[in-house]
Amino acid sequence: QVARDIQQLLRARNLVHADNLGRSVVTLSAGICAVQPSPSDTAESLVSRADQALYAAKSDGRDRVFWFDTAHKKVVAA
Repeated sequence: QVARDIQQLLRARNLVHADNLGRSVVTLSAGICAVQPSPSDTAESLVSRADQALYAAKSDGRDRVFWFDTAHKKVVAA
């Protein structure tokens, strides 16, 4: 929900994208992962899962929020 709230705030601000990489305004793509820690979880595995979700968000068209579903071990749109 926090990522979606930030997206809405950015859209409302309508900030001009300085580098204009195919977009005229600043947007947010987010990759999220949250887990109930277990002995096999590491900070690196958490970051890796969030990174997978971020790349999925970007490849799906940017300005998206995706999360890594640890129960099903897959990335899904939020």
